[in-house]
Amino acid sequence: MQAHRVLHQFPMSPYCEKTRWTLDIKGLDYTTRNLLPGRHHKINRGLAAESSVPLLMDRSMTIQDSSAIAMYLEHTYAGPRLLPDDDGLRSLVLALENYFDISVGPAVRHWCYGQLLRRRGMATRFFFAAYDRRTRWLARLARPLFERRLAAAFSPDEASMDSAERTTLDGIERLENVTEHDPERYLVGESLTLADITAAALLAPMVGPTNSPWGDSDRLTPGILEMRARLRARPGGQWVLRRYERDRDARPVIPVAVG
Repeated sequence: MQAHRVLHQFPMSPYCEKTRWTLDIKGLDYTTRNLLPGRHHKINRGLAAESSVPLLMDRSMTIQDSSAIAMYLEHTYAGPRLLPDDDGLRSLVLALENYFDISVGPAVRHWCYGQLLRRRGMATRFFFAAYDRRTRWLARLARPLFERRLAAAFSPDEASMDSAERTTLDGIERLENVTEHDPERYLVGESLTLADITAAALLAPMVGPTNSPWGDSDRLTPGILEMRARLRARPGGQWVLRRYERDRDARPVIPVAVG
């Protein structure tokens, strides 16, 4: 039987991974609908104010944006609590979630796409890797247009790439300072919170946990592989790996047709 919840997503989006993780930790069944870039504007604008993903449809509710979805799930469903009851700790979780969401996540996304765009066809293969065979074939045909539009959004020029890298490394340093360089510690309190899910999911494309959508791959550029080696040697990179090893218990999801 099809789940009542449908998640509109791009499979490789770290923000969509953040939402999948939140749904999984709550133990909720859902289906995924892998949207085609470009067509997602029309589909999502017919359901919500913006065209962006992730977008969750939960029976009569439509919620957009990974943070809004997380708050909706926290207030609507039982399961492990991702926000502490204590007001001070709750404010700290939300502040860290906002920092990684607004500052670090876009920088990681820009840097990774900029790296992939340096090799013709690599960004297309990476973006569509989780789609069905027919869609991957169509994506290869549309590769020049897709990669031009991707480059317009995530310029691979040196200045913007250097800025994205600095912001990402600032995020790693902040994570290390908050956890006192201990990969075993959570960001706030003694259990997993929304801050941990956000930081781990949004940094995962740079670190490449094996049980993430961005695990080890021979299709990556030397620049990405070198960055992964650097980060995995640091407590912050080890922290991301620990969160995926110990806290990312993904549930099987039912894919629906690409649209």
